[in-house]
Amino acid sequence: MASSGFNNWNDPNAVSLSALKTTDNHFMPRILAHAPTHLIVVKAADLFNDGRIELVTGAFMIYPPYDRARA
Repeated sequence: MASSGFNNWNDPNAVSLSALKTTDNHFMPRILAHAPTHLIVVKAADLFNDGRIELVTGAFMIYPPYDRARA
């Protein structure tokens, strides 16, 4: 998992959350989200004890733009 706290958020294609899968010793990115932006932390856990992993992210929105604060 990779989160992006600092990015060019004026670009609507800027990625805020992605997963990296190893294939033949290469990392293959998979874009998971463009919003919310300013993500500085990501945690994976089975929050509901159902055998599925959920992702929880945290953001630090100290600089603009603020238009994609929610997903």
